Amino acid sequence: MMADFFGDDNICRLGGDEFLILIPDKTEEEAENMLEEACQKMKETFKEQNVPIRPSVSYGVVEVGKLPFAAVSDILEPTDRKMYTKKKETHKMKR
Repeated sequence: MMADFFGDDNICRLGGDEFLILIPDKTEEEAENMLEEACQKMKETFKEQNVPIRPSVSYGVVEVGKLPFAAVSDILEPTDRKMYTKKKETHKMKR
């Protein structure tokens, strides 16, 4: 489903239920808007198909051009922090 938004070549699985999506030539804000739209579409699709699961997605977005980095971990660490912040916010809203 996410490949419809981002293309197969831009998505890779990091492990478990964590994925890395590369969104070239977009600002952090544009990428967040794309992800939010993709998440909304996924929720609508589940609902339309009567899937008895309420999907939730947490993500972190980092604009690589704004980071001084030397290794992949220099990109993944701030992205991971943002994702967990988003996850905490999402769980607070559901309560």
